[in-house]
Amino acid sequence: MGDVLCWGVVGRTMILTPFRIPSDRTKIDTQLLGLLEFSARDREKYLRGIRPINTNNNGMNSIFMGLITLLFQACPCKAQCDFTRFTDPKPFYGDTQYFAIAKGVLHSKAPASSQKKGYCIYSHCRFDTLSYLETTIGLEINPSSSNYIDIFFGCDSLLTIGWVLRLGDIDDGLKLWQRKNGKETAVISGASGYFNRNTTAINLRIIRKNRCLIILYKDTGSYDYQTFGWLIDSAQDMHTYSAIGIVQTGSTAVGKHKFFNFYLGLPRYDNTPPETKSFHWLNEKIAQVVFSEPITQPNRNQFICNKKSSDSCIRISPTTYTLFFQGIPCNQKVRVEIQNITDTAKNTNPLMVNISFVPCQTPLSSHQIIINEIMVDPKPSLGFLPAFPYIELYNNSDTAVWLDSLVISDPYTNGIVPRHLLQSHAYIILCAAADSAFKFLGEKALYVSKFPSFNNEEDIISLKTVSGKLIHQVHYKAYWHQSDCTGGGYSLEKTNIDCGCIELFNWHSNQGIGGSPGEANSAPPKTNDREKNPYPTEPPISRIEQCQFSSLDTLVLVCSNIVGDIRPVAVEIVYQDNRKHSAVLSRSTQQKLYFYIKPPIDADTLYKVKIRGLTDCANRIICDTLLPAAYCSSLPKPSSIRFNEVMFNNLDGEEDFIEIVNTGTRAENLRSFQLLLEAPLKPIQRYSLFENDCYLYPNQYLCISKLGYSVAKKYRPSHLYLCPSIAKFPNLPASEAILTLIHPMVKEPIDKMHFNEMQHMPLLNSFKGVSLEKNNPNSPSEIAEFWNSALQSSDFATPSQINSQVSQGQTHQKNHVFQLESSVVFHRPGEYPFVNIEFKFSKPGFIASVYLYSIKGNLIAQLATNIQLPQNGKLPITLLTFKNLPLESENYLLHIDAFHPDADICSQNLRITLVQL
Repeated sequence: MGDVLCWGVVGRTMILTPFRIPSDRTKIDTQLLGLLEFSARDREKYLRGIRPINTNNNGMNSIFMGLITLLFQACPCKAQCDFTRFTDPKPFYGDTQYFAIAKGVLHSKAPASSQKKGYCIYSHCRFDTLSYLETTIGLEINPSSSNYIDIFFGCDSLLTIGWVLRLGDIDDGLKLWQRKNGKETAVISGASGYFNRNTTAINLRIIRKNRCLIILYKDTGSYDYQTFGWLIDSAQDMHTYSAIGIVQTGSTAVGKHKFFNFYLGLPRYDNTPPETKSFHWLNEKIAQVVFSEPITQPNRNQFICNKKSSDSCIRISPTTYTLFFQGIPCNQKVRVEIQNITDTAKNTNPLMVNISFVPCQTPLSSHQIIINEIMVDPKPSLGFLPAFPYIELYNNSDTAVWLDSLVISDPYTNGIVPRHLLQSHAYIILCAAADSAFKFLGEKALYVSKFPSFNNEEDIISLKTVSGKLIHQVHYKAYWHQSDCTGGGYSLEKTNIDCGCIELFNWHSNQGIGGSPGEANSAPPKTNDREKNPYPTEPPISRIEQCQFSSLDTLVLVCSNIVGDIRPVAVEIVYQDNRKHSAVLSRSTQQKLYFYIKPPIDADTLYKVKIRGLTDCANRIICDTLLPAAYCSSLPKPSSIRFNEVMFNNLDGEEDFIEIVNTGTRAENLRSFQLLLEAPLKPIQRYSLFENDCYLYPNQYLCISKLGYSVAKKYRPSHLYLCPSIAKFPNLPASEAILTLIHPMVKEPIDKMHFNEMQHMPLLNSFKGVSLEKNNPNSPSEIAEFWNSALQSSDFATPSQINSQVSQGQTHQKNHVFQLESSVVFHRPGEYPFVNIEFKFSKPGFIASVYLYSIKGNLIAQLATNIQLPQNGKLPITLLTFKNLPLESENYLLHIDAFHPDADICSQNLRITLVQL
């Protein structure tokens, strides 16, 4: 066609560039000065119109350019038509009842019809020189020849003359029609197949400068326009109407046409500098920034984080860039400055500041997050907390961790923990999403959509990762509560969080308002006057609760708590003649270790099991290193098991119990043992005690009750398994009864006793809560003279321990090995008193520990630990408290524990009086 002068306007400056129009109107993109290759913002500024100009007539060019410049200075950039507003700034006509506006979006509401029908709204909108039409259209149908959209511009009032841009139709593309006297002629066709999809969101832009039209289109999510075509419009400017029309058939297209904007007017100018639309960190080294509009290529020094510029920046799209940094702190807020960013219209923003959070992966290890508080029975509430269940978590590590990889569950329900960064040594509660009553906790409460419904009596609470790795698990029981905190309204709190993985005797009832959600736990309950020791602030040391042969070639070790690293564990089986059996770890669970024994052991033979290198999950050494073990196949003999203590009128809320002792020389299996209870004027009642294997070794005590945990929690025997819980154990009569221990396969009773409250010491103020105990375990249980009241110094009971009234002359000879050089010690103020403990063993090699107790049984200090002693001699001991403070003048008890690698054990109490001069 010859040379054409292309012009654009930036502010009030006009840009002129000559180029040659190609004969193929669909390839204008490649030659239009690269203008159409620019971003959408570039086109808004520069692409105002195209007009053929005689480039040889410089005078006419100057006059024309002057007129155009004046025109742009005088005309405000305001829409002639906006079809998303029916009356402003122009009134609309036509089928307005079939269109509606909701939230600024024009959509169709034409009824369904089996016939092909068209609906149109139009307005008096001039599309002459300096015109710019832009619309965003959403189609929720796959258009066809009977369902499509028409855009009318440059038409007369009857829409019989002008231009129609059709979206859809037969070839699912775009087609520009020219109407003359009601007849249509296709001028440009293209973008075939573009609408062949169920949903389409398209931007259309039609630019006219005098007689030249350019039509552009793109997906709304794209930045680059494609050229549909261009042409020379020879129509008269008197055709000043524009319209939107839809053609609809059937019901599938009803309401599926949406016009998000429809602007027709002068070109719009961009005077706004770019802003950050979003900024987020992909990891601790990579961030992504999205700007509000396309920008020119920045350099890395324009992005600064914590006063350090980025290493590099990579363009993802005209508005999106990926930034690379080094040395950014993890899981913390950082300040990011973005400087001197310029858009394609040369608008510059000198400074944009973003305060953002840098997330980092935080792999979780076992017991790094612990369950710290359990509220499963909140009703009746004490009135201070919401009556809803919750679980409190505690970060037991020195680093912050993300919780969104965790699952809180019971055996039936899994609840995904929401994304939250739990800071080091911080608390967070989990509750049901509907329990909005915890909103007062703010960010200390997380709402779990499928929060498990835990049982009141007992349940298993598991905290796992989504991949199934166990982080912490608690099998709680309602009887963990103190007796005055039962019945609901109180939470269970972990006593010592430093030993977070330890569960046994490491929980107590809240001592405040019923719970402490999101806060540090309450202090454990104070000492009861009847309790011999204060409530421990650290859980007892872990023990081997079961050392037993399940078969002749399998040994099972059960720890009281979760075991730690099992790799260094070594086990050796030794018989009396020093014949050894190897033990190889075959499998393990959290608290159980299974060993394969080679060669197999002999039945009904007592072995010694030596254990080395075993620790619990808190990395504490498990102190049981030499234990007896056997596999019993024979029946027990009468009198091999004897009654040794009975609590038949205990304090309210506490358990009755009986204590038995193995007075024989071999291990006995208590499986199938039964208890006969004969109360005055009542029939004999029979109770099954042990349905599974339960071994009792020589000189070992076993306390049997309905709730052994409560007994062990109060009296604290060396091992919990010495206080088994028997669900069918009866409440013993408070005055008297006859107890008989039997085995169904043994004709004679194993043991028998008759208790009566009159056997108690008459000087006692009350018999309630005082046990009867034998003064010698080997004494016949039927003889009343061998039974006495337990002493107050032992809290009136000694379950699973040596009796307080045991006769020293009838105990094992090793109880005589220790004696004091002087039972009364005098010292001057400022001096540290000491005492010599004389000892005489039957053989060398004993290892001893010495403890100092008050006369009431409160532990004051551990004076010596694991001291190896010769066969006889003296052991000097300095008398001090734990804090090396001097002791007051008073009576004290020295308790000495000694053991020999050959499994010989010796314990003895010595009374001492301290007098300050």
